Amino acid sequence: MVIRPADHGVVASSAGGVMEYTTTGSPTVTTYGAYTSLTYTGGGNFVITAGARDIDFCIIGGGGTGAVPTGGGAGGGGAGAQYVGTASGLTVGTHVVAVGGGGTGLGTGFYDTGSGRDGTYSRFTPSGASNILSNGGGGGGYDASAGRSGGCGGGGGSDNNTPAGGSHSGSGTGFAGGSGDGATPSGYDWGGGGGGTGQVGHSATDYNAGNGGYGATNDYGTGVAVQRCGGGGGWSNNGLPASARDRAGGAGGGTASSGPGALSAAANSGSGTGGGGWGYGTGNGGSGIVILRWTT
Repeated sequence: MVIRPADHGVVASSAGGVMEYTTTGSPTVTTYGAYTSLTYTGGGNFVITAGARDIDFCIIGGGGTGAVPTGGGAGGGGAGAQYVGTASGLTVGTHVVAVGGGGTGLGTGFYDTGSGRDGTYSRFTPSGASNILSNGGGGGGYDASAGRSGGCGGGGGSDNNTPAGGSHSGSGTGFAGGSGDGATPSGYDWGGGGGGTGQVGHSATDYNAGNGGYGATNDYGTGVAVQRCGGGGGWSNNGLPASARDRAGGAGGGTASSGPGALSAAANSGSGTGGGGWGYGTGNGGSGIVILRWTT
C-alpha cells in the first residue's frame, strides 16, 4: 500500500475487481457520479472482505478553543488540520477510523482564564500500516503568551507586547495563527486570530483584534464542495465596545470572539472558536470528520 497526496480532478484508479465491504460506527454512505463515499462523524471500522481499491481520504482534526485573558488580549483557537490523499491498493482487512474531538471551552467563572484548549487528532489506520493523522487545532494564547501550535496554530494573546501565533505542526494542511498586538499607541491589547486550513490567522493591529483564517473546501462526501476548518477570532479585554473588540471567525465554521455568551463551533467542522473575556467564557471547538471514497 502506498499513501500519496490526492491528485485533484483525476479519478483514482481502482484495483482488484469487485470490492466487498462492511462498516461499523454507522458512517453515512453516499453514491454520486463515479464514487461511493463513507462519511464518519465518529469512530468506526471500514472492513474490506473481498477485492481491493484505491481509497481517497479526507481527514480533519478537531478545532481548538479561544483563550480568556486576565486583563489583556486573547487569541482565537486554530482549526484542525485537513489531510487529503489516497491509500493505493487497499485490500482485505480492518481499516480503522477515529474522529477527534474539539477542545473544551473555558467556563464563565472569575478564575476560568488561560490559554485555549487544543483539539484532538483524527486518524485513518489501514490494516498493517501506520496511522494517517490530522492534528487538532492549537488553543489561543492569553495575556503575554503565544498561541499554541497544532494542526492550525492558535492566535497570540497580548499584554503590552506582541506574542506570536502558534505554528502549524504535524501532517496535513494547516496554517499558523496571527500574532497579538499590545505594543500600540492606544495602549490597549488585542489578540490574534486562529489559523485555518486555507489561510493564516490575521494578526492584530491597534483597535483590531485578528480575524480567524478561512478554511479549505473538499467535495469527497457528496460531490458538493463544503468549506470547513476556519480559525476563531481574536479578542480585546479592555472594556471597549463590541465594534472595537469582537472579531469574526474564519469562513468555514470558525466562530467570532465572544461577547456575552460562548460561541461553539459546529460539530464535525474542525473549526476553532473565538477568544472571550472574564465571565463570558469560550465555546467548544468543532469536532473532526473522516471521509473515505472510491470509484464504483
